[in-house]
Amino acid sequence: MPNSIEKWTLNVTDEQSLPLPQDAEILCIRIEDGRPQLWALVDYDKPIVIRKFFTYYSGQVAIPVGDLGQYVGTYEIDFVFHVFEKS
Repeated sequence: MPNSIEKWTLNVTDEQSLPLPQDAEILCIRIEDGRPQLWALVDYDKPIVIRKFFTYYSGQVAIPVGDLGQYVGTYEIDFVFHVFEKS
C-alpha cells in the first residue's frame, strides 16, 4: 500500500497513547471542528506501534525536569497547548 496522510483526534489530556504505523512522520497538529487533530504521513505496510504523547499548557508549573521528548506541535483551545512525543 502506498503512503497516506491520515489524522488522529487528540484528547486534551496530560498523557495519551496512539496506535500509529511504525515510523509514521508527524506532520502537524491543528484544530478541526473544535478538537485537536494530529496528521501523519504513514505507511500501512509497517506494523502498528503505540506512541506516547504528552501535553503541557503555557504557564504550567508542573512540567517535569529533564527530557520532554520530541516537540510535535502546538494548538489553542482556550489555553495554548504544546505536544511532545516521548518513547
